[in-house]
Amino acid sequence: MQHLDKIVKLHNLLKSRHAPISGPEIEKELECSKATRQRVIADLRDRLNAPLVCDRSAGGYYYDRDDPRHPFELPGIWLTAEELQA
Repeated sequence: MQHLDKIVKLHNLLKSRHAPISGPEIEKELECSKATRQRVIADLRDRLNAPLVCDRSAGGYYYDRDDPRHPFELPGIWLTAEELQA
């Protein structure tokens, strides 16, 4: 699974859940290592500006529903007509 695919899959997991998801659960769902999970989370949070929170007392990662960016969606991909035709 490519890195972008993992980001999309993690986003869909976080968006569909009402309870936090633990790090090991993410690794299982994404079929990846802890280091890869950390890179995917960092990219989602830092590069894509997702309202992603890690709260160990709550049990893991979740999207902050009180954040002004909620509900968060991944940015779309914009292609020109020439790019689409290619």
